[in-house]
Amino acid sequence: MSNPTPQGRSQMIRRAPHKTGRPWSPAALLVAITVLAAAACSPGNTAAAKKDSIEYLSVVQADVPALDPAQGSTSGQTSGPLWIALYDTLVNITPDGQIEPRLANEVTSNDDATVWTVKLRPGLTFADDTPLDGEAVAAHWRRLAEPEVASPAQGDAAALKDIKVADDQTVVVTLDEADAHWPTRLASSALALVPSPAAVKQHGKQYGTSPETTVGAGPFRVKSWQRDDRVVLVRNEDYWNSSQVALNEIVYRIMPDPSLRSKTFTSGTGDVNAVQTAGDDLVKLREEHDETAWESVGGLSIAFNVRDGHPTSSRTLREALVAAVDIEPTLQRAVPGAEPVRSLFVDSSPFSAPVEMPFGDKARAQELVDRYLAESGKSSVRLTWVVNQQFSTFAQAFKQEWDKIKGLDVRIEVVQSVLDRNRSRDFDLTMSGFGGGTPRVLVDLLLSTEKATNLTGISDSELDDALGRYLTADGRETERASLEQVQKRLVAELPYLWAHRLIASYFARDGISGLKILTDGSLDFASLKAGA
Repeated sequence: MSNPTPQGRSQMIRRAPHKTGRPWSPAALLVAITVLAAAACSPGNTAAAKKDSIEYLSVVQADVPALDPAQGSTSGQTSGPLWIALYDTLVNITPDGQIEPRLANEVTSNDDATVWTVKLRPGLTFADDTPLDGEAVAAHWRRLAEPEVASPAQGDAAALKDIKVADDQTVVVTLDEADAHWPTRLASSALALVPSPAAVKQHGKQYGTSPETTVGAGPFRVKSWQRDDRVVLVRNEDYWNSSQVALNEIVYRIMPDPSLRSKTFTSGTGDVNAVQTAGDDLVKLREEHDETAWESVGGLSIAFNVRDGHPTSSRTLREALVAAVDIEPTLQRAVPGAEPVRSLFVDSSPFSAPVEMPFGDKARAQELVDRYLAESGKSSVRLTWVVNQQFSTFAQAFKQEWDKIKGLDVRIEVVQSVLDRNRSRDFDLTMSGFGGGTPRVLVDLLLSTEKATNLTGISDSELDDALGRYLTADGRETERASLEQVQKRLVAELPYLWAHRLIASYFARDGISGLKILTDGSLDFASLKAGA
């Protein structure tokens, strides 16, 4: 199996400015990138100075404790661009599912997708001049599997049953089970982000806590780091593709206040802006600027706890909760302008199928609740929905729909840490970013019975079988058929209510070009160009 097409991500979208009437949402999260002029004129040259430095106002809620890729991810608009700037990735997965070489030239497998061979570009070096070779990659993957490192990618690393370094440029891994889509992990997990083994060994637990202890092979390196304020990145002249990197400096600001980020851009200071959800900010930007956008598989969803002991273990009750919601007017109250997730994949995806959530039938919802109450001998059913403050308005909009159903009592509990409640499985309903950027996430994190990260507790043999066929698929038709069955089983069992699409939209003023979105929505700083 050579260079498979492991994904079915939605197409990256580019739109010219247009008029729209979508209203504002306080849930909009913004990033601003402010381009600073750099004096670049030689004596006697009257041409305008070329801009070669940007200031990126990040949506991260807090500074990272360390720039150690064992704790990193390439996903999203928050810290994803920072990790990729420092470490690059082994590959990228394009919108049409092709493997795009980056640090790795080639990724191939044997016929049953149990053994994978990763070939690196020749002559790669880290910023400390040590080689990025097969031994460096193997050392990183083995480190990720160590329990004391506590990496979010420990499961990915543990799935590598055997790691062999065939030569300086070649690593051969044997997986613990067949996986035709394994290259996605080289684009979107910590497996993709390789640090200098020499630096990791030298600095130990202090690796990544300062500019001096952070050493990657990406297009930029750390110049300075002011905690909870900014990380200043400068171009890495030893990067394998340095000649194509136009910017010399990036000031990566840690700015968790969305209103401050918004004011920074709307004041005219910013040149590139990113938006993660719908609302008036997105509407205004679309009226005035070109848009480069990315859409996820699935979207923001409500997860039902289907484990024994929870009322939502009843499929009858779960269908009632979905049927009670008229999704479009509900979203207009919750997140104005958001696109409903009626089916798992966007229409442009090769995996799109005519399988939709059974929204908008209150008579059916009442009938189902009455049946549940009759079978359980109860006069009403109370459900606890845990949310953080950010989603309280969203939750109230859905509760208004459920309050119209007699006998259904959904209580919203606003908590400080939804993550803690999710980990303890202490919820009937909770929020979930269901799907991510690739179909592979459905298998890895959300749906397989044996996965610890299966949030809802769904356990369905037909679903597991379909996921297994997708993992071992040797062609697009098999992938399509297996994922259509996945979608049918999700609508049959309803462990989730799919609410609205998650997006990553980037807008550029005149003079800014080269906006490229990588596998899971991160902007590639290395491709940005700023004109005069």
